[in-house]
Amino acid sequence: MKACYGLPLQDRDHTAVPIMSRYFFDVHDGVCVVDDRGSDLPDDAAARAHAQQVAASYVSRPGMLTADGGAIIVDVRDELGPVLSVRLVFNVSSSRKASG
Repeated sequence: MKACYGLPLQDRDHTAVPIMSRYFFDVHDGVCVVDDRGSDLPDDAAARAHAQQVAASYVSRPGMLTADGGAIIVDVRDELGPVLSVRLVFNVSSSRKASG
């Protein structure tokens, strides 16, 4: 089945089949990784949730953060252009002076 002009497709019993959009998740964490494959998701809310999961997983990976913290940006785009951006910043500051 093929969609024309973004109209919903219909399956054999004539019920609407939701059209999935392709979203791309470009990750910036000191190095830019461009997503050239994308993920099919139902809407912007699902893309937002996925981008938040990508950013949160960054913190759980050993070695991704420096002693002072780090940052990750997940830029989400679709076939039409930018959709949203998720920025996660992790800072560590000490209240005590370093001994030595």
